[in-house]
Amino acid sequence: MNLSKLLQYDLANETLILFGYTPFCGTCKLAEKMLDITTASIDITVMKIDLNYYEKLSKYYEIQSVPVMLFVTNGEVRDISYKFDSVTTLYENINFMLTKT
Repeated sequence: MNLSKLLQYDLANETLILFGYTPFCGTCKLAEKMLDITTASIDITVMKIDLNYYEKLSKYYEIQSVPVMLFVTNGEVRDISYKFDSVTTLYENINFMLTKT
């Protein structure tokens, strides 16, 4: 599946976090705040999408719950995480994913 086509956004040469949420999810709101705090000190783009509008993406990547974080490199999903324990853990996980690429 072409992620760039699904999102209608060219991801060819980018490394980014795709944050999936639904608007009425309280946990998503908390996770979004944690992600915003974390990425303020890390040089990475965060794209936020309401998964209610991306059913094909959810099915293809077998998204099991929200919030979800997809780590994308050059248009390919490299890792999927549902873990938003703390800002510190999130920071460590993102840095780990950045060093894997």
